Amino acid sequence: MGGIIELKDVTKIYSTKDTPEIIALNKANLTVEEGEFLSVCGVSGSGKSTLLHLIGCLDKPTEGTVSVKGSVTTQMNEKELARMRNGTVSIVLQDFGLIPSRTVYDNLVVPFYFSSNRKGMNDKIKSALEFTGIADLNQRPVTKLSGGQKQRVAIARAIVNDNPILLADEPTGQLDTQTKKQIMELFHKLNEKGKTIIMVTHDIDMAKETSRIVKIADGSIMES
Repeated sequence: MGGIIELKDVTKIYSTKDTPEIIALNKANLTVEEGEFLSVCGVSGSGKSTLLHLIGCLDKPTEGTVSVKGSVTTQMNEKELARMRNGTVSIVLQDFGLIPSRTVYDNLVVPFYFSSNRKGMNDKIKSALEFTGIADLNQRPVTKLSGGQKQRVAIARAIVNDNPILLADEPTGQLDTQTKKQIMELFHKLNEKGKTIIMVTHDIDMAKETSRIVKIADGSIMES
């Protein structure tokens, strides 16, 4: 029986008529078991973020197959992919991906715009804010938040629908040492609650806190 996430011979090539081909991933194979807390390490340009975007249904591979929770996402249309992003897999983006002109609460409402089920929305938002320790920032504009607070908002938004898979792209990259520890504590608590987590990072100290480290170099998975 396969894992909750499976990549088989996945290749991703970026190309335009004006630039040479860039092979971001080259026949990558990876299996992630349900409940794992996995880190993906590699230098800039090694294929880490591409891997995360393919698993997160934000992109499709040039070749190979990606399966998430038993569904082959490479065979899905845009509507089906959107359903996967809303109900199965969430992603915390490297730049937080928040709407700067809106409040913390407004940003957590966003996932519900794409859901047919808004029952209990306010309770879910309150629970996510309390879990991430920012309930008191509910009505604060994003422009008035520190980097650590923005990361907590991004995590709260990612967990508000309680999706079983959480992806994080360099979630501690812009934070000071103390805030890094606090963010990692949140991920460990989420993992203890049963979430499958994949964290992309170049920080080996952060990676060592996870249950398994996968290394990528030049688009190839070197160790897992």
